Amino acid sequence: MKRGEVGSQDRWIRLLVDVSDALDTALTRLSRAAAKGRTDARFFSIFVLQAGQDIRAIASLYKQNLKEPAQILVRAVIECRLNFDLFFLRFLREPTDTMRLMLDAMMLEKMKQMESVNFRGLDLIPGAPTPDDLRQREREIKARRSPSEVKALRKHGFTQMTVEQRAREMHHSDMYNMVYRNFSRNVHGSDYAECLSRELELNTVPHAVYTMERDKVSFSTAAFCATGILDLTVRFFRFPMLQREFLLIALLLFAWWWAVSLVNAQPYGGKKEGRGYGHRWQGVLQAGWKANRSGNRIRQERRRRPVISRPATAINSSAMSFGVP
Repeated sequence: MKRGEVGSQDRWIRLLVDVSDALDTALTRLSRAAAKGRTDARFFSIFVLQAGQDIRAIASLYKQNLKEPAQILVRAVIECRLNFDLFFLRFLREPTDTMRLMLDAMMLEKMKQMESVNFRGLDLIPGAPTPDDLRQREREIKARRSPSEVKALRKHGFTQMTVEQRAREMHHSDMYNMVYRNFSRNVHGSDYAECLSRELELNTVPHAVYTMERDKVSFSTAAFCATGILDLTVRFFRFPMLQREFLLIALLLFAWWWAVSLVNAQPYGGKKEGRGYGHRWQGVLQAGWKANRSGNRIRQERRRRPVISRPATAINSSAMSFGVP
């Protein structure tokens, strides 16, 4: 790897570490808000915690030159961002119902896991619920939801959609097709051509150039997804962010625009996707979310967001039972 390439990668790694630090700061403030009775802060902390851990792990793996394993976590951050955007939109419309939906989805997922092992291991945990307790919770969920909704919750979680459907819903189909699906090969360990390409030069593009451009997309996608979660969380809870964190977000806006402008400058068009200006996910981190339709929907919903003072006690106790921070 050339000196310039190493320097560029080191700057990206430092940037991701700064993003992770900012997410940790937001998580600390969410914990304080939750301690004061803000149940919604517990649910936001789920996404902030996951994004912060994944981003820090991505930076650590790239420091060790473990690029393919890092792409697995980039894929995880993409899914976390899609889930967060859908959660946020629904939360702005119906906060209590959205939190209850997430808890029901979590309960059904736990039931599916426990049923697969015939509830083995519960007796080893002091104070753990019994199989009858878990089945009673499941019956309560089925009593208030339709069979089709329960099936969708068990299969896809609270979004009730596949990852591809979530990406289409939030107008991130290009990110899904180009990055998420491409990095899936590392999750399943089935793309042996990627391993062989280390020893062979491609006929069209040298391997070093290919990996450099691929890593730029990997870094910028991870930063884009994490800062979107950070930005909306900070704005919603009106956290007084430090000056350094504001400068970080401004730097990421420029870094994202610069990176993706080098990767693709051709409009994609298409009837299903509507008008295109290159990849729609290039310009999402514009100030005020003006460059993306999903961002515009979020801004519109925020104008109608409810004032949440004391959420329902049942939601709060259920969240605590799942260990939501």
